[in-house]
Amino acid sequence: MITMKAVSPVHVGTGIEYSPIEFVLRRDKGGKDWLWRLDQSRFLSALSESKQNQFIAEVDEEGFDLNRFTQGMDLFPLRRYIVRDFSETGRIPAIRECIKTADRAYIPGSSLKGVIRTALLWSVAKDDDRFIGAIQAEARDRINRKWIGKRYVDAVFQCGERDNDPKYDLLKFLMVSDFMPNATNNIRLDRVRTLSLTRTGTLAPKPFEIIIEAVIGSFSGSVGISDQITAAVRNREYRPLRQKLALLGMEDPEDRDLVVPHLKAVMRDFNRWCFERERRLTEGSGNPAIVKEMDRIGGLLDQKDLIRVGFGVGTTYQTLFGLIEENDPDLAAQIASQIGRHRRTVGPGGHLDPPYPKTVEQTAKGHSLGWLEW
Repeated sequence: MITMKAVSPVHVGTGIEYSPIEFVLRRDKGGKDWLWRLDQSRFLSALSESKQNQFIAEVDEEGFDLNRFTQGMDLFPLRRYIVRDFSETGRIPAIRECIKTADRAYIPGSSLKGVIRTALLWSVAKDDDRFIGAIQAEARDRINRKWIGKRYVDAVFQCGERDNDPKYDLLKFLMVSDFMPNATNNIRLDRVRTLSLTRTGTLAPKPFEIIIEAVIGSFSGSVGISDQITAAVRNREYRPLRQKLALLGMEDPEDRDLVVPHLKAVMRDFNRWCFERERRLTEGSGNPAIVKEMDRIGGLLDQKDLIRVGFGVGTTYQTLFGLIEENDPDLAAQIASQIGRHRRTVGPGGHLDPPYPKTVEQTAKGHSLGWLEW
């Protein structure tokens, strides 16, 4: 069993937003702000026929206020769940919900496995001369950022004779469970800003903000290797599998106890690399809150094993692009000019000018997103 503890707000979203007709805002006797998300079916059933008609007539009107509409009602039994509100806003137009089961927020194993996959890919590509050659071949055509490096990525993880078949993906044998919360109420609301690098080198917030459900607290789950790997190594269909066990920290299918320590070691190096790229973007921000938060995360990376998931973290293509920039800045400028909104050149130190990407997300209180200790 592995425990993961959030050291910054974590948002793994469902892709769904909910509106003010689904929640009310409350302040407790201690002055803490809360959001109560209501069960719509139970809420409507609790209304009298005349009140239902009033709700239907008013709900689409601009300025409809569910808090005012429910004045005097006992909403306690109509709640689905409650959320600690750190958004410090007046009216909330919409909220991006986090993934849950039975209204309990958790960290999905698929998200964690995706981060592990990216870190393992980085650990191979950073020292592989064939990586840049593969990207150069792709760059002869117009590159789609969603598919950048796809052929190379497939080659790293394929352990069978047929390409692009999930059956032969090495990480099929890596089992990552969902990580369930160790406390009932672990959801909070945070206001998130997108900060963009300006021409003067400072980070300025975009004119929009979003409100997210984020999780805090600790979560429990497991990471391990499937028993199927022993039979697969002996199967001629998986002929390349044995030589690829090293990617998981194994020499033999029975070396399962070595996998988690190996993944943590890879993640430490990967996190530091990602963090230094983000720090380079933020170091000239001139914002003491941003500098303080980056120093805090940097200190945690020196002391603890961390993993980063969810919104505001970055994607596999950004990792691959970072490696391209380090190994061939001119190629990186060419690709970034194709897939970005601005033409890029190579500036001092071999870095792109302007950087790509040149934005970072933080909460309005200056917290980074997505960091978990494991």
